[in-house]
Amino acid sequence: MYDRGTLGHRFKLLLSLPPLITNKDNIMINGSKPLAHPIRWSMVGGGSLSQIGYSHRSAALRDHCFTLVAGAFDLDTQRGRTFGAQLGVNPDRCYPDYLSLFEEEARRADGIQAVTVATPNGTHFAITKAALEAGLHVVCEKPLCFTVQQAHHLRDLARERRRVVGLAYGYAGHQMICICASRWPWTPQTGVWPRPCPIPT
Repeated sequence: MYDRGTLGHRFKLLLSLPPLITNKDNIMINGSKPLAHPIRWSMVGGGSLSQIGYSHRSAALRDHCFTLVAGAFDLDTQRGRTFGAQLGVNPDRCYPDYLSLFEEEARRADGIQAVTVATPNGTHFAITKAALEAGLHVVCEKPLCFTVQQAHHLRDLARERRRVVGLAYGYAGHQMICICASRWPWTPQTGVWPRPCPIPT
C-alpha cells in the first residue's frame, strides 16, 4: 500500500530532474508532421488480446511518421479482421497470417513499407526473416531471436536488402532506469552498475 505523500514526493522529484534526453530541434514530438508521406506500416500480432500491441501503435502513431494500413493481427482471422476495422484498417487488408500479408501487400502500388512484429517470442525470427526477404523494414518486439547464428543471419539479410531492423526494449526509456543510468553509469567491464540504484523516497 502506497502513501499518497510518498508517491507525490517521488513524482515531484522526477519532475525536478533535468531532462536526460533532449530534442533541441523539437522533431517528432511536438505534433508536427516531419514526413510529407508517412511510412505505410503494418503489424503482425498486436491484436485485441495482445499485451504489447497498443504500446507499439501509440508509439508509432504519436509522431505522424507511420500510418497503420494493414495487418495480420490475430491467429483467429475474423477476430483480427474485426479488430483491424476498429483501428480504421480496411478489412480487405486484414490478413489471416504474415505470409499472406507480405505477399498480398507486395502486389499493391500502395503496399506496406514496414512491419512491427508483436507476436509470441518463438515466432520473431521467422517473421522478421520473411519481412526482410519481402523488402520490409522491421520493428520487432524483444527478443529478436534465440541464437547468435540467427542474429547474424538477420543482420546479414538486413544489410543485403538495405533495410532497418529495430528492436523494442520498452523499459530502456523508463524514467527510473534513465535516472539510475545517469547517476550510476553502467560499466562495460562487468556489465552491471557498480552499486545498487536507490529509489528516491
